Amino acid sequence: MSPKRLAYVCVLTFTIFLMWSVGSVLLGAYHAETIREWAVRASTVWYVPVVRAVDGDTIRVRTWFGREYSVRLLGIDTPESVDPRRGPECFGKEASDRTAELTDRRYVKLEFDDSQGIFDDSRSERLVAYVFFFDGEMLNLNLVREGFAEEWTYNKRRYAHQTAFRNAEKEAMKRRLGRWAACGLESKKH
Repeated sequence: MSPKRLAYVCVLTFTIFLMWSVGSVLLGAYHAETIREWAVRASTVWYVPVVRAVDGDTIRVRTWFGREYSVRLLGIDTPESVDPRRGPECFGKEASDRTAELTDRRYVKLEFDDSQGIFDDSRSERLVAYVFFFDGEMLNLNLVREGFAEEWTYNKRRYAHQTAFRNAEKEAMKRRLGRWAACGLESKKH
């Protein structure tokens, strides 16, 4: 597809989504919690560029409206690499490097889970989402599969991909991949 045609398709898709969203909000059918959340959904309807990896389970993206957001990868936790309160944990640098490697110069699609909301409860400007690549692969799940992350259920709220993450974690632990080989089978959640 030519760049001109791709741009046309992107603009058309965004326009249709925007019209649908505005119409739904006006009719009360769409349950956008706030105008701010609606704006985030509208600005991330298509793939957005990754600005950088912050650490193993957080990236920064730039929306089509030009705003940058930190995105916490939903359903996973990686060892800390930049937390000034605790210092780096075992395998934290490796997890951070892997996330940077997988997202470097990439465009990603954010998928929100209604059970978790759009914004992280602990930081009002940080999004919580599944992160997908063009090929359909999910960054969150890949990090668990490779042993760089563990499944993490926040506030005991079930989420859509929880079973897949837990199964991937069990397999990575069994095969002693990544952090499970380097740091033993200890987990922050156990």
